[in-house]
Amino acid sequence: MHAVCADAAIINTFLPEWLEEKYFERLSKYCSYKFNCPVNAFGISRQKLDYNAELELHSPMFLDEDIAKALCEHLVENTNVKRSIINLTDVEAARKEIEYFLDALEENRNAL
Repeated sequence: MHAVCADAAIINTFLPEWLEEKYFERLSKYCSYKFNCPVNAFGISRQKLDYNAELELHSPMFLDEDIAKALCEHLVENTNVKRSIINLTDVEAARKEIEYFLDALEENRNAL
């Protein structure tokens, strides 16, 4: 069976417990190996998952929009993540990032 490989990907994820580059690099490598597709951007939501090891239970937590925005800004300013970070709580900024991303793909298609 043959499938068409994706040209690019945006991975939507919750805010990680640790705002570290390693989290995004590992996620990017996993997607690259598993799906043979580069990750070009990460969409960050205002949701976090809290894990209770004793109960073996994940509980979603929804952060205030201002806190989520501040954490995304911190991530962009204080790490060296080599991909775009899209704050999904800022709808207008997310729309601009995604439109830029789609325009770049369209230019690649037109170059063929």
